[in-house]
Amino acid sequence: MATVNKTQRKFQPPDWFTNSFMMSANSVRQRQASHDIRQETRALRLSAALRTKWDNYYNTTRLADRLDTILSFKDILELAKSKLDEEISKLSAGKDALEKQIADMQVPEDCNVECLTLRDRRRGVDFNEDKPEYELKAVK
Repeated sequence: MATVNKTQRKFQPPDWFTNSFMMSANSVRQRQASHDIRQETRALRLSAALRTKWDNYYNTTRLADRLDTILSFKDILELAKSKLDEEISKLSAGKDALEKQIADMQVPEDCNVECLTLRDRRRGVDFNEDKPEYELKAVK
C-alpha cells in the first residue's frame, strides 16, 4: 500500500523574517498595551485613595465643627435651664410669701365678719348703729 505524502510548502527567508517581525511587533504592542493599562490602573487607584483620604478628612472636620456647635448650644441651654430653675425657685418663694400674706390677712377678715355677725344677732335696744359698727364695715 502506498501512501501519498503531501508536500509541505517551504518558506523563503524573507517570509520567515516578515513573520518573525510581525510576531515581535505584535508582542511589543501587547506589552505596551499591558503596561499602559497597569499605569492607568495604578493612577486610578492612587487617585481614588487620595480622594477617599480627603473626603474622610473633610467629613471628620465637619463632624468636629458640628460637635463643637452642639456642645456650645448645650452649654447655652444648660445656662438657660439653671437661670430658669433659679427664677422658678424665686417665683415659688414669692408665691409662698404671698399665700402666707393672704392667709395672714384672712384672720382679721374672719374676725371682722364674726364681729359683724354677732352684732347682727342683737335684739331690742342692743341692736343699734354705733361707731364700732361703722369701723367694722369700713375695714371690709
